[in-house]
Amino acid sequence: MKTSFSSLNKHVKAFTPCILSLSFLISACSGSQQPEEPSKSQSASIVGNWKLVKRRLADRNLEKNFNGDPANIIVSIEKTGYFHIYDTLKNEKWLAGDLNSIHTRRIGQWTYEDSTLHFRYQDKDSSYKERIIITKLTEDELVMKRNKNQVTTFSYFKRNQ
Repeated sequence: MKTSFSSLNKHVKAFTPCILSLSFLISACSGSQQPEEPSKSQSASIVGNWKLVKRRLADRNLEKNFNGDPANIIVSIEKTGYFHIYDTLKNEKWLAGDLNSIHTRRIGQWTYEDSTLHFRYQDKDSSYKERIIITKLTEDELVMKRNKNQVTTFSYFKRNQ
């Protein structure tokens, strides 16, 4: 009996430092882990109202700023899965006339996955799709990349308050 305990005792003595080291390493690693803080890009939501501030045609190296235009182009992306693209008029002369201050351009449904925004536009009794790559998304800035008619267009938006 004594021989079996002594051989077991030798094995336990041999493995004890390994087991203690492994358990210490595991407890040290798990103790130092803290929950990850979501980065600004992870916490940014595409839902909201976005005002177009600049558009750049990369293939032609043309750029247009929309700051001085008589209307703001707004993309309203709703939690419900619908979107509206509309103009809000800023020109006082236009607003003094019979024009409404909001003019709808497009409506439809959207999905967003893996930095890709899918718009399904609704136009009377038909619909069509557009795939847009989001190259930057923060709480205040949205940059879209579209390839339409072989021209790459980047649209820069600021969150509309």
